[in-house]
Amino acid sequence: MHGRSRRNRRSPAGHRRRGRPRRPRRTASRLRSRGPAAAPRSISASRRFDEDELDGDRHWRTVLALAENLGARLREAGEIAQSLTLAVTYADGSQTSRTPHPR
Repeated sequence: MHGRSRRNRRSPAGHRRRGRPRRPRRTASRLRSRGPAAAPRSISASRRFDEDELDGDRHWRTVLALAENLGARLREAGEIAQSLTLAVTYADGSQTSRTPHPR
């Protein structure tokens, strides 16, 4: 121990320090899956019309209401959204979905 304090001395490669055991690193996937308090990977909101709806203003108001609902749920949970996907199912059962790309 020539001139080096005990604190600055490094252990040889492959040897673990004595004392507290080293905690494993937490990867993003492990952090997301830590039991019942983990945030959900996705949330959704939906609205089904009783009959075919051709009124564009009603479509727009419905989409805004669904977005407000999702936003309130996210704020309540203290979470943020990474992306948003809008899916529309037509009367014939076919579907269209759109995910806007960030600029």
